[in-house]
Amino acid sequence: MKYNFDEPVSRKGTGCCEWDASDEYFQFWGMGDKVPENAICLSTADMDFYCPPCVKDALHKLVDQNLYGYFSADPSIATEYVASVANWYKKRYGWEISPKDVMYVNGTCNALEIVVKNLTQKGDGVLITPPVYYPFYSIIEGSERNVVASNLVETDMYYTINWEDFEAKAALETTKMCIFCSPHNPSGRVWTKEELKKVYDICTKHGVIVVCDELHGDLIRTNQKFVTMGLVADEKNNLVICSGANKTFNIAGLQASHMLTPNPEYKDILFPVASGIFPNPFPIHAVTAAYNEGEEWLEELKAYLDGNLEFAVNFLKENMPTVKAIVPEGTYIIWMDFRGYGLSDEEIHDRIWEKAAVIYEDGMLFDHENGQGFVRLCLGTQRAVIKEALERIAEQFK
Repeated sequence: MKYNFDEPVSRKGTGCCEWDASDEYFQFWGMGDKVPENAICLSTADMDFYCPPCVKDALHKLVDQNLYGYFSADPSIATEYVASVANWYKKRYGWEISPKDVMYVNGTCNALEIVVKNLTQKGDGVLITPPVYYPFYSIIEGSERNVVASNLVETDMYYTINWEDFEAKAALETTKMCIFCSPHNPSGRVWTKEELKKVYDICTKHGVIVVCDELHGDLIRTNQKFVTMGLVADEKNNLVICSGANKTFNIAGLQASHMLTPNPEYKDILFPVASGIFPNPFPIHAVTAAYNEGEEWLEELKAYLDGNLEFAVNFLKENMPTVKAIVPEGTYIIWMDFRGYGLSDEEIHDRIWEKAAVIYEDGMLFDHENGQGFVRLCLGTQRAVIKEALERIAEQFK
């Protein structure tokens, strides 16, 4: 391989929200009371790998200019940026969009909040499919909308949609929007084109706006195929996609995200809001370079992540067979079921967080009703780190 993802990378002392987190930080987020000594941090969905060289080179050129005045991501000005996004979708996923449809936003959660607040009204219902990325809850509730949950069905850690329940929830008079996670976080499902089409058709039939979070779309197993929701939309274009290069190229700190919609009505509402976001120039230059020159790096990264996830699942089978887990179809997240031990979440937390000193995220964050006994680890790090973390955990469950 050209790129060495096994190379040790220390993020301590860099202001990293995971590896430099204080007791107060984790207390604020309700994750734990204190940070154990020598903690291994596998809770946040970003990666401990150096970014592609093309990103570094692009940012060096920007720094050499030494000019950081007001910057615009307007498609009429940031032409190279919007073209790079549009070309990425066409080249990677066969979806042709106009560069003028690309709206820069400073983070995917911000994109979701913008869409919820501007395309629905207070008191409206927003449909989600737990277990699911937990900021969906806070974005909906913080916008004074109501969470409408249609839980996925789990069979041996493989998740599918309960179509009867999903349609019943979409058909509710108060349900006005669906935020759909594709690929799914935390289960790792990469939805098929048929599944995506059914989600889109059910929502459109009942007048529910489809908002698809595709942030992990580039990070799938090498034997899988990601289908963007854009390919299943009909002429009604009842769709907004929220995504970005954040996860793909490990540049989340640059806040490099975008919204896409082929629906002119939605765009007329969203574009003025997005136009009011004046980015700093760093994310624009980083994304342009990554999408134009980072594909080789991404393919090698995906192969390495495949190995990480296979290693983790095989380790669990051999050393902790009571834990249920499968290699996810997408993301670098492993979603684990510890319920076989018959322990409370507090007891699981004590063993993993306090005694093993491995920082993780609790299942109840992702499913407020049925998340007991589940654990999420993010494995976008060196395999040696993963090995040590799993060995520590296994030691506490002997």
